[in-house]
Amino acid sequence: MSGIVEQFSRFGAPRLAAMLAVTLALVGFFAFVMLRMSQPTMGVLFSDLNSSDVSAILKDLDTRGVKYELRGDGQTILVDKTVVPRLRLDLASKGIPAGGGVGYEIFDKGDAFSSTSFVQNINHMRALEGELSRTIRSISRVQAARVHLVIPEKRLFERDREPPRASIALKLAGELDAAQVRAIRHLVSSAVDGLRPERVSIVDERGRLLADGAQSENGAAGLGIEERQVGIERRLKLQIEDIVASIVGHGRARVQVSAALDVNRIESRSETFDPESRVVRSSQNRTEASTTSEGGGGVTVGNELPGAQPGQGGNAPRTTPRRTRRSSITRSHGRPAPRCWRADASSASRSPFWSTAPIAAAPMAR
Repeated sequence: MSGIVEQFSRFGAPRLAAMLAVTLALVGFFAFVMLRMSQPTMGVLFSDLNSSDVSAILKDLDTRGVKYELRGDGQTILVDKTVVPRLRLDLASKGIPAGGGVGYEIFDKGDAFSSTSFVQNINHMRALEGELSRTIRSISRVQAARVHLVIPEKRLFERDREPPRASIALKLAGELDAAQVRAIRHLVSSAVDGLRPERVSIVDERGRLLADGAQSENGAAGLGIEERQVGIERRLKLQIEDIVASIVGHGRARVQVSAALDVNRIESRSETFDPESRVVRSSQNRTEASTTSEGGGGVTVGNELPGAQPGQGGNAPRTTPRRTRRSSITRSHGRPAPRCWRADASSASRSPFWSTAPIAAAPMAR
């Protein structure tokens, strides 16, 4: 032991300090490596979240006792990579995150002066889609919503401009009635300039078309023709079953109803002209007046000489040749006198977009 101490004493203080520093550095390095190896590998659980979704996810993770990290201004959540799939499934069963994308808070980030107009337009559309999704989620029976807007660029001529369109994907907790579907269409169309309700398409999570963006908004009332037909058949079936069941007893009758919808629309316009009962709508009178002035009397060679007096009429015969000149001036003025007649009757009618054709019902009782 004394030999080892004597050997170290020969190194001197500088060498001993350097050896001690190297030893401590090696120990610290290996300790850091072991600590990092013992920690779990972090994976992204969710990213690009809004504040409400982040709050709900962190509350659930704290309840489970799961360690997590926040990245990207609190919009990205990292957890142990091995538990990411299980956590995503568990949170999805609870409707977390609700989704909806980013809203108008996107303009709180970055510098508006350094971004181009193209980026500003894209951010504005993303913000509008996100805000509409959040508003639609507030409706009863709607768990999640995604809104996609198609707003064409402005053209030089108005006739070349295409109308905007919108499509909505809903995740429902039940069924939406026709009034709620119409409300969603009008909600989105009112928030986008130039968007008409009939150009908004809506589908649910099962791929069913709740509203067709190519049909008339007033025609199908937010539902397709097939859905409208099924609804009429179901309603008539229940009514007939109630009537038959009151006679033969409940559960002893079976009714099948088949209805067809006539989707033809007829527009007619008529005007009736009756000569006997016609009425003057407007009338104007035209008056004309004419004035004629004439000059008469004989003209001879004598009365045309210088200093001669106009000849007086007499009974003595004259042999001097004469000529007669007569002039007349006619003036006339007047106003046009048009007269307009109006039609005796005018009417226009339009048939409804759909109507029920003959319905076949087959009740069966036992």
